[in-house]
Amino acid sequence: NIIIINTQKPITLIGRKYGSDQIGYYQRAVYLSKIASDTLTMSLTNVAVTTLSKLRNEPDQYRRFYLKGLSIISFVGMPISIFMFIMSRDIVRVILGPKWDQTAIIFSALGLSTGMYLIYNTNGLLHISLGRSDRFKKWAIIAAAIYLVAILIGLAIGVMGVAIAYTTATFLLVIPCLLYAGRPIGLRIIEILSALWRFFFAATIAGVI
Repeated sequence: NIIIINTQKPITLIGRKYGSDQIGYYQRAVYLSKIASDTLTMSLTNVAVTTLSKLRNEPDQYRRFYLKGLSIISFVGMPISIFMFIMSRDIVRVILGPKWDQTAIIFSALGLSTGMYLIYNTNGLLHISLGRSDRFKKWAIIAAAIYLVAILIGLAIGVMGVAIAYTTATFLLVIPCLLYAGRPIGLRIIEILSALWRFFFAATIAGVI
């Protein structure tokens, strides 16, 4: 939820500085970039939280189940990100029409964060299933502050700067947020990277090709 909030927060700032047209372009880019990720997140949340909650007293099994799920999310999410980045103009033209080419540019930057957004969101599954809503709240405050700073920096460049700042902040926060959320069950950075790197690398190579 913190990421959803932070993609919407710049709207007021964008409107004040760049006008209502830019708000429209940005809003539609956010909406399109979140369709796939929000659908997948809602589908996984209930099942994952229920299963992980049953394993909270068995850290080894908990980590194995979580990391397997993380690999599946990465397998699905990273190709979607690359597809959105490369095909942004075509996607926007099919859904919104040719008048929204500026939205396509913003969408390409936000779409690139879709896979990481899915991975980032699993930190909520960890906090909730471990019964640590207190830690979840602390992380949400930290993340909100970092996103706000990134957005203010990007705003100086323009609407595209806001999108790039948001995507950059998401990439930078993924590993720290999972390590913090997984600390109670001893989740290590090497385990996270092992679950992610193959799919990230494969999607990147496919996108380049």
